Amino acid sequence: MKSTKIIIIAYLLAIILCWITQPIIVTASYDPTKKKRSIELINQYFDTTDKNKKAEILESISTEIDPIPKNTIREFADIIYKNVMGGQKTPDTKDEHILQDKDYPGGRYLLIKKGNAVKYPLVIALHGGSHDMNNALRQWSFAIPAPSITICPQGLKKADPWWASDPAAELYVMSIFNEVKRSYPIDTNRVYIIGFSMGGWGAFCIGGHRADLFAGLAAGAGGLLHRGDFKTLIPGYIPNLRHTAVYAYFGAADREFTTSGQTVKSAIESLDRLSKEEGDYPHIYKEFPGVEHKVIPEEHNNILKWLFTHKRNPYPQKITWEAPDPRYPGGPIFYYIKLYPPQMGTTVKVTIKSNNSIELTATPESLQGVLTVFLNDKMVNLQDPLQVILNGKKVFSSRVDYSLSALLETIDAKGDLEMYFTAKIEIPLGQ
Repeated sequence: MKSTKIIIIAYLLAIILCWITQPIIVTASYDPTKKKRSIELINQYFDTTDKNKKAEILESISTEIDPIPKNTIREFADIIYKNVMGGQKTPDTKDEHILQDKDYPGGRYLLIKKGNAVKYPLVIALHGGSHDMNNALRQWSFAIPAPSITICPQGLKKADPWWASDPAAELYVMSIFNEVKRSYPIDTNRVYIIGFSMGGWGAFCIGGHRADLFAGLAAGAGGLLHRGDFKTLIPGYIPNLRHTAVYAYFGAADREFTTSGQTVKSAIESLDRLSKEEGDYPHIYKEFPGVEHKVIPEEHNNILKWLFTHKRNPYPQKITWEAPDPRYPGGPIFYYIKLYPPQMGTTVKVTIKSNNSIELTATPESLQGVLTVFLNDKMVNLQDPLQVILNGKKVFSSRVDYSLSALLETIDAKGDLEMYFTAKIEIPLGQ
C-alpha cells in the first residue's frame, strides 16, 4: 500500500514538473487604438486611386504601425483582400461579357466554364491580328481540359501585333483577368496564357513581363519584340520565364517564319542556354516542315495537355528578373522583389538558401535605387536572424519584423492569397 502511494505521489510530481517546465507561450496583444488606426489607413489607401497618395499612406503605415504581431496577420490579410476583390464582378449569365473597367470602353470578352470545381484553372486565349475573340475560342476551346474557365479578350485595336506592341494591351488583359478573379474562384497557381499569330506575340510578351502570374504560356506562329533584326530581343521577357512552362510552334512554310519566326527561335535558344546553365526553364519547341500560317489542332491538344501538368510555385527559392522596357508595364512586384525606380536592362537574381540567408546579384553593379525583398514564413524562418548578401557583400544581418505595409502592398499588387508577403527588407543600391 505504501509503495502504491509513493508511486502515485511520484507520478503526480512528474506531471507538475513537466507542466512548470513547459515554455510559456504569450500571444502578443494588439493595442485597440493602433488596430483602429491601422484599419483607417487601409481604408484611406483603397479610397484613393492616386499612386503618390498610396505611397504616402504606405509610408505612414511603415512609420506609425509597423511592426505588427504575427497573430494579427490573417485578420489584416482578409480585410485587405476583401478591399482588393471589392470591384465590379462579371454576371454569370452569358458567354459574352462587357468589361466593367471604364478605362477600357468597348472592352469585352468571352468566358466559357467547363465542369465544376472548388477552384478553376484559368486559360487566357488571345486572338490573331485579323480575327476576333470568337476565333480564339474556336482555335483553343476544344483542347482545354475540364474543369476550367477560358477567357478570350476582344482586342481593342486591329493593329498587328497589338497584344505585344501597345502597352495598354497588357493592362487591358490584366483588367479582364482581375475582373474574372473577383467573379469566380480561380486557382491562381494554374493560370495559363496562350495565343496564335498575334495572340502568340501577346502570350510571349504578357507572359514574359508577368511570368510570376502564370504557370505556363503557349504561342503558335507568334513572335517577340526585337531590335529590328528579328534576333536581338527587347529585354524583359525570356530570363523572367524561370519556372513558367513555355510551348511554342511554327510552320516552316509560314510566310512569317523568316521574320517573327526567327524571334521565336532566338527565344528558344536563350531558353536552351538558361536551362543548361541554371535549370528551371521548362520549354518545348516544334517546327513543322511544309506547314503554312495556320492552326494545327492536334498540336493544340498536345499543348494544353502539357501545360496543365504545370502549376505555379508562388515562392520559388530561385528567381531571375530582367527589367522590361518601362513603356511596357510589368507588375510592380515580380514574385517577391521590387526595384525602385525600375530601370530597363537591369537583371536581379535571387537565391533563398536553407541557412536563412538570401543571395542577390544585381547588374549592372552601378545600379541606383532601392531593392525590396518581400518575405514570409513559408520562405524563411522569420523568428531567426536573416542574412542578405548582395553582389558578394553582406548588406543585412538581423531579424525581420512582421509588417502591415508589406502585407498591404503585396496583396494589392497581386490580388492573390496564394502569393502575399508579411515582411520586407529594403536594400539601398549604389552605396
